[in-house]
This record gives sequence, C-alpha cells and structure tokens, in this order.
Amino acid sequence: MLKTKLLISSTLAALLMTTTAMADELDDVRAALKETLPGTEITSLRKSPIPGLYEMVTGKNLFYVDKAGKYSVIGTLYNLATHENLTSKRLAELGYAPKEEKAVEVPSTSIPWDKLPKDAAIIENAGGKYKLAVFTDINCPYCQRLADILKEMPEVEVHTYLITLWKRSVAPTKAVLCAEDKVAALHAAYKNDTPEFAENCTTDVLGRITAFTSLHGISGTPFLVRSDGATSAGLRSKEFLIDWLKEAEQ
Repeated sequence: MLKTKLLISSTLAALLMTTTAMADELDDVRAALKETLPGTEITSLRKSPIPGLYEMVTGKNLFYVDKAGKYSVIGTLYNLATHENLTSKRLAELGYAPKEEKAVEVPSTSIPWDKLPKDAAIIENAGGKYKLAVFTDINCPYCQRLADILKEMPEVEVHTYLITLWKRSVAPTKAVLCAEDKVAALHAAYKNDTPEFAENCTTDVLGRITAFTSLHGISGTPFLVRSDGATSAGLRSKEFLIDWLKEAEQ
C-alpha cells in the first residue's frame, strides 16, 4: 500500500514538474513575441506538432513561430501520415473557419499571374470571365471537392497545376500530364481511375511546377491564385469563390 502511494505521489510530482516546465516555456515564447510584436494580442499559444514551432493565434489568424519569436511560418500544416489539414482543423475548433469548407487563412503573399509556370497548366473553360489558378494534388480530397465545385462555374477559366504531396500521387499525375485529353484524364484521376499513357512519355512540367511551389512556399493544396495575384488556400464554397474572384475586377 505504501509503495502504491509513493508511486502515485512520484507520478503526480513528475506531472506537476512537466506542466510547470511547459508553462514556463510558453511564458518565454510569449515574452519574446511581446518584444517582436508589441501591441499584438495573443489569444492562444501552444506547442505545435513540429518540435521547435509554436502555434500562435491572434484575432482570427493562426501562425507558427519559433521559440525566440524571431521567425514566423504562415501557411498550412499537414499531417502527411493521416492526410489531415491541421491548420484548418484548429481554425474550425476555434470557430474561425466553417468546418464544412475546411478553410485556412489566406497566406500573406502575392503571385503575379504572368509569373505562373508557363505552358504547365491544364486549362478548363477557356475564355471564362474570371481566371483562377489552382495548385492541386490528385489524392487531395479537398482538391477533388473543389474540382466538382468549379465544374459548376463555367464563368471561371480554371488553370490547374499538378503537384505531388505524396509518393502515391506521382504515377497518376504523370499519367494525366502525358494524356492527350488532359482535362478528361485529370477528372478521371480524381476518381481513382488512372488514365493509360505511353510508357516512354517524358515531360518536364511536373519538375517546373515543383520548383515553382518550392520557390513560393506552396506546401499544401488546394492553393489558389486569382488574376490580380491574390492568393487563398483550402477548400472554398462556390459563393466564396465568385465573390473573391469579383474582387479582382476592383
């Protein structure tokens, strides 16, 4: 009985020490951020799944910062094992993003339309009133749902750029890029129906798109660019897309 009590006491003591250490660690990060971002109200601060990075929430924005408060990562955090958008999930938990849309905050970046990879896009609805570039992965479920939404928007000229977040996406992506009818092949691949293609087909498109995404820090899908260079990320509703695209005219 005495041994059991001692074990419980030591376990509770260890837990208390760990909790205290964590609180002290977060206090240090918060103090560092106060120096770097004076006047910024931090509504939430906690460790992220990535060692050395901390999740910071201010207002309706979510960022990832280092312990010294000197660097920030603005974007989407994905779990490659579960294919889960952790940033979107956290925003939904906080009530800042509709769960059904899996939306994430708009990255603070701009990509000029004429700087997009040349002759690398799969174009649909050519001549549509609005232009939208979509960086997508064949196996991204949100990308598949977004493609279905865009099918119902003939007024949008869609430029799809294929990237490969997962190894299993490489083969179907190459098949789409090598297909004669790339639009049909793309939508077939979304439905796990990999199109046939010539084994000797070679293309540099995937490599050029990968280099572009690395240069611009595009690490998640779907990632959107409109004609004026403004960007957005995550699955968006039809209503959001049309309102957002109309803003480019202003």
